Order: sequence, then C-alpha cells, then structure tokens
Amino acid sequence: MAYKVSITPTARTTYLQILHFLMDCYGFGVLQRFEKQTQHCVRLIAENPHMFVYLPEFKAHKAIIDRYTSMYYEIYESTIVVHLFWHHRRDPKDMIIKN
Repeated sequence: MAYKVSITPTARTTYLQILHFLMDCYGFGVLQRFEKQTQHCVRLIAENPHMFVYLPEFKAHKAIIDRYTSMYYEIYESTIVVHLFWHHRRDPKDMIIKN
C-alpha cells in the first residue's frame, strides 16, 4: 500500500530555498539531479515509510536525499507529512521541526 505524501508550507519553503541555492551556485544540471533524487526518496517513503531512521528528539524520520540534504517526515495512518528539507551545511541549532 502506498501512502499519500503531503508537504507542509515549511517543507515547501525549505525545498525551494535549496533549489534556488543549487541553481545560483551550481546550475541547472545539479538542480535537476537533486530533484530526481528527491522524487526517488519520496517514492521510497511512500512505499515503505519506516525504512529511514526515526529520531526521537525531533519526533520525525530522517531521510537522506544526498550527502548535503535530508528530509524530515512523520508517518500518520495513511499519510506521510514532510515537515522540513535541511541542507547539512546549515547550523543545526537553527533546525526546528513543527509537528
């Protein structure tokens, strides 16, 4: 059974910030590769949401998209809620996941 995946406004904003950063610094090719990796990761969690590690301190699962970016999500009955995309070069003290 595939879960439905929904994205919070915070996740949408942080995803767009990463896309803008990639486009500005590395160009369209890197941006496209990141989008494909993200789509693949979303398909994986829709099929098997428990495959990524659960972090009790955030009350969320952490899916690693690439070596620089992670996605934090929560599992509900038949829905996955993506809360945040996080670039690993940012200060972890600034990370807030609103459940």
